[in-house]
Amino acid sequence: MKYIATFLLAFVAATLSAQVVRIETENGTKVYDLSMVKSISFSDEKYDEKLVGMEVLNATPIAFDLRLTKSASCQKYMVTVAPKSTFNESDFVFSAEQTLDETAYYRPYLETLSYGSHTYAESQLGINSLVDSEGKPQALVAAVYAIDDMGRVQVLTQEFTLPETLAYESALTMKVEVGEVAYDHYTYTVTQQGWTRPAKIIYGSTQPEWMNTTIDKFNALSHEGQRDFLLAQGLGLPRLYTNKVTTTVDCESASDVILYAMPIDADGKVGDMTITTIKTPKPEAKGVGSFTALSYKGETSSEEDFYKKANFETAVTNAVAYRLLWAVKKEFEDNQYAKQLVEIFLNPKMGEYGMWKQFKANETHAAVDIVRQGQEYVLYGVTIDVDGNISEPIDLLTKFTGSGSIKTSPKE
Repeated sequence: MKYIATFLLAFVAATLSAQVVRIETENGTKVYDLSMVKSISFSDEKYDEKLVGMEVLNATPIAFDLRLTKSASCQKYMVTVAPKSTFNESDFVFSAEQTLDETAYYRPYLETLSYGSHTYAESQLGINSLVDSEGKPQALVAAVYAIDDMGRVQVLTQEFTLPETLAYESALTMKVEVGEVAYDHYTYTVTQQGWTRPAKIIYGSTQPEWMNTTIDKFNALSHEGQRDFLLAQGLGLPRLYTNKVTTTVDCESASDVILYAMPIDADGKVGDMTITTIKTPKPEAKGVGSFTALSYKGETSSEEDFYKKANFETAVTNAVAYRLLWAVKKEFEDNQYAKQLVEIFLNPKMGEYGMWKQFKANETHAAVDIVRQGQEYVLYGVTIDVDGNISEPIDLLTKFTGSGSIKTSPKE
């Protein structure tokens, strides 16, 4: 398209002598005094070039790179990649314009706003998955919103589909080392082995039941079968990688865990998947302390207390502290907390969340908040010995009062 701008200014020169025209060019800003010029005309050459060139590199079923080459007349651009089935050019343009608005609350493509040529990994482009609902590579659209040095906008799109077959490079391997394994977390480290150009890595952990299988069925598969099974789960996009990753993951106790790692080098070659399995331990209650007395002393309330309180007199032996878990009976049973009592009492975070409250062994008076008035409550407890071990949880109301619960007074 040819753009011609012509200014005929002779007829206004006398009245606009104090005005100037500023023109931005590649060589800087040119200033024209209207009182000195009768007419100015500007003409651009034919404007057919693409402001940004796009090239898909290192394409595999699980990764790719998008190389964007900026032309000399391009000032800046934004890019994204989306499934062809969901891509909408109007929405893209709207979001790109929002990105350019520095006052906007949310600027969608700010991370891919660039002023120079750049190569993006798939995980940097805003796409969530490279495959469709059946696990096959889906048609993708790369979209660029570019602005030239005259402020004109050009929207470019390019469709592409990744290959379906994954070829493995045997020289690319990963090492997975398992560190601390506790009932509620585990740590593992992933490092590269035998390759010098790291680029990306797919790594993570999962549990067999999350994939509708068992560890026995998974272990019965060949290595290739395990690898294909994990890949079919849609493990997510690769993450950019340097040379070592150490991560700690929250987990469930007494559970089988599968750790995996798969490398992709700077040339797009994909290495084989390293697979390691671990089992998290079952939490143990090894404390030697015990409760020797407990009685219910009713409710109290005051202007200073936000909640009413349920008051107990209690006594423990062979312990330095004890913990009480006070909960609405129906909610406690519906959420199956009774089956997870050891884990709950062991976890310090549960105390922060109000699941249990801790007292010193010599605190014979224990008060817990009544959050829901007019409800039936249960009370469980553990002791903590000098070595920090908790005792087996005990249903205190059943043992010491003959009743498995207490109904608090109705709301006033």
